[in-house]
Amino acid sequence: MTLSPARTYREQLRILEERGLRIADDEVAIRHLSHLNYYRFKLYGEPYFNAAGGRYHPEASFDDILKLYRFDQRLRELVLAAIKRVEVSVRSRLAYEIGHRLGPFAHLDTTSYRSAEQSLGLLGALATEFRRSKEDFLRPYRDAGGLDIVPVWVAVEVASFGVISKMLSAQGSAALRQAVADSYGLDEKVLCAAMHHLNVARNVAAHHGRLWGRRFSIELSIPRKKPAYLAGAFAQGPDRAGVYNTLVMLIHLVRQIDGGSDLPSAIRSHLLQLDPKLWSRAGIPDGWSNHPTWMS
Repeated sequence: MTLSPARTYREQLRILEERGLRIADDEVAIRHLSHLNYYRFKLYGEPYFNAAGGRYHPEASFDDILKLYRFDQRLRELVLAAIKRVEVSVRSRLAYEIGHRLGPFAHLDTTSYRSAEQSLGLLGALATEFRRSKEDFLRPYRDAGGLDIVPVWVAVEVASFGVISKMLSAQGSAALRQAVADSYGLDEKVLCAAMHHLNVARNVAAHHGRLWGRRFSIELSIPRKKPAYLAGAFAQGPDRAGVYNTLVMLIHLVRQIDGGSDLPSAIRSHLLQLDPKLWSRAGIPDGWSNHPTWMS
């Protein structure tokens, strides 16, 4: 692999131009490159680039790529906002069910989980997060004995999204898992898979990764029985791994949590701003906006 030397912003612009990209205003383009990073910008140019010929499509412009970048930037914001709603809700429901069904300290009991190996990993992660947390509400527990006296409704407030996701799926009681999932009208296996998937999506969005065009390695489990109407909203086949399915699951969960939330309509409106020629790269099926999931 041959490494290229560092280029000035103007040199970067000339490379794009030599490859056929139309640039209306050099100074405006340079300003954007100076804040975006040439490599990041180039990644968003992939749908406009003919790799075989090594040139951009004749109609492609700098503004086209910038528009796609801004679309993805806003998409990340919407996804993070929706996931935060889900995260807070699942924390609350999980703590309630563990506390009432098994007891306030059952999250520290290895016999509450499906396997000792899972429980030890979770307890180790929870202990690490307890030590790292600077929250004032933990001070009395630190002074009085540490994690061993922290009830589950306090523990979930310092646990990361990843730990909450694992804590839910690792519960030994299927009835407990289903009681949490009932809040969202889902089968517990579907909810547990969704939590793992959304943890990955959250990390991608929080670290400024591309959501548009991404294929997730951890796919969602598509609901088959309940709610019956929802399965038809999901993309099938190779598109199952795209961000579109992430959005379908998020708007369903958000509606179950807060029927008055404007996030579902905001996500729908934002998707409609994307050039339909680019839908397939995000796993968006034709006619998606007419499905009842998006209309309600």
